[in-house]
Amino acid sequence: MAGFKRKHLSYEGKMLLDYFADALSADRPFIMKLALAKGLSSQRNIDIIRQSDGNRWEIPDFFNVDEYNMYSHIIINQARKLLSSEEINNVILNQIEKGLRILEQIQQEKNSLDDLRLAILTMN
Repeated sequence: MAGFKRKHLSYEGKMLLDYFADALSADRPFIMKLALAKGLSSQRNIDIIRQSDGNRWEIPDFFNVDEYNMYSHIIINQARKLLSSEEINNVILNQIEKGLRILEQIQQEKNSLDDLRLAILTMN
């Protein structure tokens, strides 16, 4: 299998990524993996508006080979058909964008006294 090819996160996605990296005291790769996992596991319907301007952010390589293979197989299993590397990479990007917006919704839905980390774990 080929690895993750560089894709571009939307400006809004980048702002959310930076916010959650700061809020959770975590690095960007961890937040992207968290967002990807949330995006893949959630049944929430999230509309993602793509921006065509230059305010996008290029996602660096953040997977090792085993992680990429694991996520690829999860995506293929959910699609219930074979997908090309390009299709898998597009799904990864879409699910990261979706997951970041889910994290934002969780942040907004949680009680002011709730810990964000606990809310992320318990809310889907």
